[in-house]
Amino acid sequence: MFVLDLEEVTCPVCLEIFLSPVLLPCAHIFCFHCVRRWMLEHRDLKLTCPVCRGERGMREMSNEGNFGP
Repeated sequence: MFVLDLEEVTCPVCLEIFLSPVLLPCAHIFCFHCVRRWMLEHRDLKLTCPVCRGERGMREMSNEGNFGP
């Protein structure tokens, strides 16, 4: 029997079940809208993962145009 841990399908930003999940380069997963909002609200700072503050690959993700206004 396959059992999912609720934590595995819950966004650490909004604490809801993932909606349009996005996998960051650091392997943390967020709702698309949560990570987009995080990037827009923190664009004056270094782009980092909301959980681990990892920077690797975040700039590239932002530059792809997926998170812009």
